[in-house]
Amino acid sequence: LYMSGSTQQALEGWTLSSWISVAVIPAGLYSLQNMCALLAYQNLDALTFNVLNQTKTLSAALCVYVLMGRTQSHLQIVALLLLLLSALV
Repeated sequence: LYMSGSTQQALEGWTLSSWISVAVIPAGLYSLQNMCALLAYQNLDALTFNVLNQTKTLSAALCVYVLMGRTQSHLQIVALLLLLLSALV
């Protein structure tokens, strides 16, 4: 933005309340996820924690399918199955 000279134009519509309304939910969820990961790290053995940590991508793909109704391509399904296999081995 600085190189093109459009920094001022980009900041014209910016307000603190608009930033809060856009950023609070993702920031809060990220913070909650990190606190849960730390709690799991403290209470689970290393193998269990690593397997659960590696399956985050799989659970995100499942949520996209269930909540948004978007299906994965065949190549994406193969990649997810390889990821599952690598997490379990």
